[in-house]
Amino acid sequence: MSLPGPATSSPFTRAVVSSMRKIYPESLADKSWDNTGLLLEAPFNPARRQKNSVLLAVDLTKAVADEAIKRRDSAIVAYHPIIFRGLKSITLNDPQQQSLLRLAQEGISVYCPHTAVDAVPDGMADWLCDLVTGAISPDSNESSKNAAKLTSSSGSYSQPTYIQPPSSITASSPTPHTRSTIHPSACPVPEGFEDAGMGRLVTFSEPQPLASIIDLIARGTGNPAGFSVAIPQSASLDSIQIRTVGVCPGSGAGVLMKATSSGPPDLLFTGELSHHDALAAIERGSAVVALFHSNTERGYVRGVMRRKLEQALREEWASSSKDGLSTLEEMAKQGGSGVMDGLEAAFRDQEVRVDVSENDRDPYGIIIRRDLEAIEGLKGIFLMCKYFTSLLTGTADGPKTMVNINSVAVHNIRPETSAYGTSKWAVLKFTEFLLVEQAKEGLLAFSVHPGGIMTQLAEAMPKETHAGLTDTPELTGDTIAFLTQKRREWLAGRYISCTWDMQELLDREREIEEGEKLKVRLVL
Repeated sequence: MSLPGPATSSPFTRAVVSSMRKIYPESLADKSWDNTGLLLEAPFNPARRQKNSVLLAVDLTKAVADEAIKRRDSAIVAYHPIIFRGLKSITLNDPQQQSLLRLAQEGISVYCPHTAVDAVPDGMADWLCDLVTGAISPDSNESSKNAAKLTSSSGSYSQPTYIQPPSSITASSPTPHTRSTIHPSACPVPEGFEDAGMGRLVTFSEPQPLASIIDLIARGTGNPAGFSVAIPQSASLDSIQIRTVGVCPGSGAGVLMKATSSGPPDLLFTGELSHHDALAAIERGSAVVALFHSNTERGYVRGVMRRKLEQALREEWASSSKDGLSTLEEMAKQGGSGVMDGLEAAFRDQEVRVDVSENDRDPYGIIIRRDLEAIEGLKGIFLMCKYFTSLLTGTADGPKTMVNINSVAVHNIRPETSAYGTSKWAVLKFTEFLLVEQAKEGLLAFSVHPGGIMTQLAEAMPKETHAGLTDTPELTGDTIAFLTQKRREWLAGRYISCTWDMQELLDREREIEEGEKLKVRLVL
């Protein structure tokens, strides 16, 4: 192999570029407008060698650049090109150019694959197809990072939340379908990439409910707090059936609006669609799901590209570093010196890391109106009661007991917890109303505080509160099983905590019942 001279990138960076080109051939990118490839080649400085690590991001922002500099990465692989058009100057006045200059100074190169990733078989477009067909799903221990709404000084709205896709996914059984490439890549295409092209058309064997497809999309992208959906004015969401889905990462109008000979498919699934394109689609009877531009891309980068690049890079670096050491040995026999010591250290370092940026996110977040936020703690219980109460009370010989999970927050008044606390108070009153409305059916209902358990919601709470979150889900399960092993009429409408001594609670049954205790009442 050829060794890097004084004006070339590091050996590891060259291995990164070679690996990316093998996985996502640059010839498949849409060069009519796109700018892909090695956009910044930082010179190799053996005296200040970077780590053998790569930072993945969708967008190379200042925050991502700062992260890479702090980590001392060798390269950033940014899906979107940071340079789209020719530059007449590179100065510190422009924030993006400033990032490029700082990265070059630190020895960090930048590679941008963009539409090559969209086009390849099993690339970003096919990953989106896997979402809508249910071919992949988040691992069972993965859930939304958006569950906790950050507090805001706004009296009406929360802080923005940003979609954080699952970091790992597993294969599952897809809904029967076929898929085809909407705009195949022009010949010649590299061997093994014959099905490459822009956009995919999914055709289900049987029509699928739009609501079910939306659920699949939401789970696969991290259960966002919300995203844009457009449907024909004459239809309701629950009534729409989908046979064909046009899929395109990013901005999909140019690919999807003429995906079939008769126009757009039943559903257009993309990152963004202009007002006029969305209007044209629904006027033709189609529906649109738009996640915001980069949120159709971020999950693939995190869940698929990272794994693919790490695997390819390990193989590439093992081979190229071995060749490099062999070349150095030959040069040493001929009296070579100087930069060789630094190169030898670089080639002998077999560490390979590929990580996803912690600071990369779509510019758009979603803010939640506080009055809607307040009902989140009640909505699930309401829906469960709506659909299951009749089944519970219809069991002739059963205990007909309903336990609604509540929280100690119903009794606490703390800053910045008004929405959460209000929703828990509503659960308490809702449980009492259930007793009144379902009395003839024999329903028994009460509320239970599960204890202080470290959940994802709790992780967003101030760190000083974490020391008190020492209880376990087993405590909750065991306590509820104990309380419901037989029908206990005196618990009706009351608030019980799993952290209490259950034997003492039972011993004080008469006191609690006669004194109307463990209930919220107005005392005059």
